[in-house]
Amino acid sequence: MRLRAVMAVPSLRWSVLAWGLSVIAETASLVVLLVVAYEVGGPGLLAGFSILRAVPALIVTPVVIGWSDRGRRESWLTAVLATRSGLLALAAAFLVAGAPMAVLLVGGLASVLFSTHRPMSGALLPHLATSPAQLTAANAASAFAESAGTLAGPVLAGVLLVVGPPPLGLALAAVVVGAAAVAVRRIHDVTSPGDPGSAMTLASAIREFGVGLRALLQEPPLIALVFVQTFARGVLLIAVVVLAVDTFGQGDPGVGWLTAMMGVGGLAGSAAAAALVTSTRISRAVAVGVALWGLPMVALGFLTVPAVGYLGFAIIGVGNAVLDVGAFTLVARVIPPTILGRAFAAFEVILVLGVTIGSLVAGLAVPKFGVGPSLGLTGCVLVTLAAGSIPWARRLDTRLIPGDNVSALRECRQLDSLPLAAVDHLAAVGVERTFADGEDVMVQGAVGDDFHVVMSGRARVSRNGTMVAELGPGSGFGEMALLRQVPRTATVTAVGELTTFAISRLDFTVFVAGHPSAAAAVAHVAQERALADERRGSR
Repeated sequence: MRLRAVMAVPSLRWSVLAWGLSVIAETASLVVLLVVAYEVGGPGLLAGFSILRAVPALIVTPVVIGWSDRGRRESWLTAVLATRSGLLALAAAFLVAGAPMAVLLVGGLASVLFSTHRPMSGALLPHLATSPAQLTAANAASAFAESAGTLAGPVLAGVLLVVGPPPLGLALAAVVVGAAAVAVRRIHDVTSPGDPGSAMTLASAIREFGVGLRALLQEPPLIALVFVQTFARGVLLIAVVVLAVDTFGQGDPGVGWLTAMMGVGGLAGSAAAAALVTSTRISRAVAVGVALWGLPMVALGFLTVPAVGYLGFAIIGVGNAVLDVGAFTLVARVIPPTILGRAFAAFEVILVLGVTIGSLVAGLAVPKFGVGPSLGLTGCVLVTLAAGSIPWARRLDTRLIPGDNVSALRECRQLDSLPLAAVDHLAAVGVERTFADGEDVMVQGAVGDDFHVVMSGRARVSRNGTMVAELGPGSGFGEMALLRQVPRTATVTAVGELTTFAISRLDFTVFVAGHPSAAAAVAHVAQERALADERRGSR
């Protein structure tokens, strides 16, 4: 039900669809590229290809995310997807021409750009969702789309490796990425253009990356859990080829079949995450996801046979979906919206580093110690760290329960269509004010400089000395003067002790009047009140 509700919101639907298509293209092209690398240079070139994909991403991701923070993220994401489509088409052409190293180079660059998609998408979702529950559900929908893509992409690649030439898989990936770009183009009026500021340079990108990284480091256990999981992903990137081709004897298509099992598990995992990962269990979902990655790897360390391999990869897919929902929702909840894009860029760099180091270690360890022991030791590290992080996860989940200010703002009719990022910002910058019985909150004819939301108590609204309304908790007032640039149109007086949450004119203008849906809601309330005044005046 929660996933269907998310898909009913057009902007969320297009964002989730674009991510799913992007993953299909990435996983399908990656299977082809891994096969090419293994055939040309074995495990050593597989590790080298992982470095080729990773090192440029450490530079490209912060720069692209920094640029996207200064403009419309949806426009930047469209441009990135279109560029990826062109690179994959070029890689297909090189494969037709029999130039495998050029294929790996161009295909690797396309994968580098893929690393920018999730940070931009993650920074967009808080501007599309209107509540923590909707944000969690949106991340669950994204995890479902990722799992579906992780299943569909390798299956398509495996089929094409059997029935057609390898370039066909890369050409199909180029088309699918192009479709993702079209989907992103359907997202409109989400974020206002940022302040362009000074020109983006490598030095400024590093500084802004540092801002995001410092924000993430406020939660060290989160960074540790995500890093070891991506380290394990890097190990698995090498192991999946060795397992499928050599250990299980299933040849090149087996790489696609085994990888696809992660997608099968991911579909089940994302459905479970949508039901079980709530705003009060976000951090614990991260720990559970890491444990579900580790346990199958431990099992493969003891019994490296196809049945355990395929079942284990399915369980890893479940863990991956649960982890993604928890981790990406958690980052969006604990990082201020003004630096969220940079935080997600730093987050992605950590992911890339983990995969790179894991691939390097596996490239050295698998030929020397064997694929089973390498997977088993990695799994033991993951399970141990996941178990040790449970106390931290419980404390953080308790801290993330919305406070009274946030709850009151979400109940306010004028603000209920605001995205979660805006509500959290207003809750942080607004001021709680208390008024004694009979004290005026605002006076008719005075200059209006703030908007109020009743948190507790009641307020009497009077116009020209006549009472016209009484407001209770969750009611907002004061928007008329701010919207229409006129003096206060009514006097509001406390009835008993009254507590309100005041939002300044500047913050109201930027975060409420500047958001299309919220501005429409505020204008509708203002129009209703104006019509009510006309009806009273005509009596």
